[in-house]
Amino acid sequence: MAERWKDVVGYEGYYEISNRGCVWSVNNNKVRKIYTNRSGYQSICLVRDTIPHTTLIHHLVLDAFKRMRNDGEECNHKDGVKTNNRVGNLEWCTCSQNQRHSRDVLKSNVGKFARLSKHFIVIDPDGNEHAVHGLRQFCREENLNVNSMRKIANGKQKQHYGWGCRHD
Repeated sequence: MAERWKDVVGYEGYYEISNRGCVWSVNNNKVRKIYTNRSGYQSICLVRDTIPHTTLIHHLVLDAFKRMRNDGEECNHKDGVKTNNRVGNLEWCTCSQNQRHSRDVLKSNVGKFARLSKHFIVIDPDGNEHAVHGLRQFCREENLNVNSMRKIANGKQKQHYGWGCRHD
């Protein structure tokens, strides 16, 4: 696919974005350096009228080549690679669609319930080990405190009523 360039929405005449996720400075006549943020996404600081604004590259690509984001939408990287900002790899979707895609297509644990679905080995007071999928439900059934069991699994507490726990 040939590299195509379009104006960055809101920065027309200042910056252009390519369908591959590169940013061109019109004033300086060069490609701008892109940074990877703490979350692993590529970002850039754009300046207009001496006012800096840091934004994510995948948002710039989708805004320019697909459409502007609607309220409640976020970007989905179809291949799961946060630094692949090619237009064909990006789409707008809802948070739940993005999490479902990550879970079903990419086979990863994401979302606010991901930590609850991890596998644990729980050791009862008699020393017997039990493989557990879903610590919260197990603790509810055994009348144990789930937060105490998580602390044990993370090495911050020794035991809870004689019970032990570790990550599988």
